[in-house]
Amino acid sequence: MVVVECELVIMEKKIPTVVFEHLREAMDYIKQKAVSGDVVLLSPASASWDQYKQCEDRGDEFREIVKEIEKNED
Repeated sequence: MVVVECELVIMEKKIPTVVFEHLREAMDYIKQKAVSGDVVLLSPASASWDQYKQCEDRGDEFREIVKEIEKNED
């Protein structure tokens, strides 16, 4: 797992930024850290051909993870 914590400075505002190698790791981190009202931006930095057969597979994995999170919160 690759975790890089840093800050982006955009228009004089510091924006906390965390970089992960895999979507599941990012979602686990978000689940632990985010609180109601937080804004979370997921932005792939590059193509993920080494992780998924088709680009739609990444979206499918994201939906599965969100459903798991919602199920565990009930």
